[in-house]
Amino acid sequence: MKESDTESDVIAAKSIQKAAKKKKKVQYLHIETPIVKTDNGSSVGEVNISEFKIDATKLAG
Repeated sequence: MKESDTESDVIAAKSIQKAAKKKKKVQYLHIETPIVKTDNGSSVGEVNISEFKIDATKLAG
C-alpha cells in the first residue's frame, strides 16, 4: 500500500523510464477512486480515469 500520492507518482515515473529504456510502448492510466467505508463494507461512488500516451523518444534522461 502506498504511503502518499507522491510515492505512487515516483513508482509510476520509474516504471515509465524502465519501459522507455527497453523501447516498449508506453501508455499510462491515472485512476482515482474514492472508496467510502460503510457498515456493510465499502462503496465506490465514481472512478476518474485519465489516459496518457507517452512518446519515449522525448523523455529526459
